[in-house]
Amino acid sequence: MFRSTKIASLRNLLFEMEQELGLVELSDVQRDVYYAARMTAGTGDTVQGEDVRHHPLIARISRPTFYRAVKDLIEAGYISHIDSVRSGRYRLLR
Repeated sequence: MFRSTKIASLRNLLFEMEQELGLVELSDVQRDVYYAARMTAGTGDTVQGEDVRHHPLIARISRPTFYRAVKDLIEAGYISHIDSVRSGRYRLLR
């Protein structure tokens, strides 16, 4: 089996899982920020925004784009602020 066939199969599996979780409603950037937050959080449900912002998965995303994606994820109910809006701490809700 070609490597490209294996990776295509993995991508299809990922897409099916994203559909089940409702993640297909997010843009690519929003999804990547959500994934980076989820990986940064490890087994917990809280993250520091700056830790997420420096995750390699979203290294290509500009600072304003990152914060727009965070705002969108908050509005969509994927994450929420902890303490105050300026604390830079977030709770993963899904």
